[in-house]
Amino acid sequence: MRGRKGSLRTVALADSGATTSFVPVEIAEDLGLHLTPGPRAGGGGGDFTTFDGEVQLEVLHHGRVIHRFPHLPISVPRSAGRIPYVVLGRDSIFRAFTLTFEERRARLLLRRARK
Repeated sequence: MRGRKGSLRTVALADSGATTSFVPVEIAEDLGLHLTPGPRAGGGGGDFTTFDGEVQLEVLHHGRVIHRFPHLPISVPRSAGRIPYVVLGRDSIFRAFTLTFEERRARLLLRRARK
C-alpha cells in the first residue's frame, strides 16, 4: 500500500461479504492518506462511522507485483481497533480476480477475471 507518507506491506482479508474495501485508521494515518467524512458502515463488529479515502494498492505473489490498483476507494473506521487488518471487498480484488479458496490445502487461488 502507498500513500503520501510512504508505503508498507501488510496482509489483507479477501472478504466476499464486504461491499467496500477497508483500511484500519492506524494504517491510514501511517500512510498519510487524505480522508473525508464518510457514511456509516456495518459488519460483524457492529455499526461504525467511517472516513472515505483512496490508496494505491499492489497485490504481491512471492514478492512480485501481480496487480496494481492505482486509486482504490477505501473506507476507514473513525476509531482505532475497529478492524484488525485490511479488508478487500467486492469493489477491489473480486473485480480483478476470480478467487478460489482451497480449504484442504490452506490456499487461495487468484485468476484474472474475464472482462
